[in-house]
Amino acid sequence: AVVSTQSGHYGRGKRRVTVWEVSTSTTKNKRAATLITCMSGRPEQAAIQLKIDDLKGEDGVKKLIAEMDKLFLPDNTQQVFNALDAFLEYKRPADLSMEDYCREFHYKKKIAEQMSDKTDMFDDGVLGYFLLKNSGLEQNSMTLIRATVTPGVPR
Repeated sequence: AVVSTQSGHYGRGKRRVTVWEVSTSTTKNKRAATLITCMSGRPEQAAIQLKIDDLKGEDGVKKLIAEMDKLFLPDNTQQVFNALDAFLEYKRPADLSMEDYCREFHYKKKIAEQMSDKTDMFDDGVLGYFLLKNSGLEQNSMTLIRATVTPGVPR
């Protein structure tokens, strides 16, 4: 579905629409209608209520997204909470490499910082603690890592 109302998926759906707009050869006056044909459920029900003249204009997608935002975009505070939850509760899946885990960890941290308009929300020691704690490493490996970190980092 182009727009999903599941928690955290609406923003990704909007991003997909933006990427689609850059890559599509569909004329601007047909884009909103094309998107609606890819929708289902509540998003589709809301979208088909819009005036046809609004949808077929040059800014039809913009009007469609504005309507979807009213219905499905969490408020700013909720977005910050969702981003922080996604970051703080992220644990490495057993089948994910440590390199990919670190990459995803830092990506989720970046999103949380962007949502909250704060950079450096956590100092390096705290970040290291969360990274290690949620890494899925065995206790003996975590103990070895903790024994080799520099002073000032939580043990």
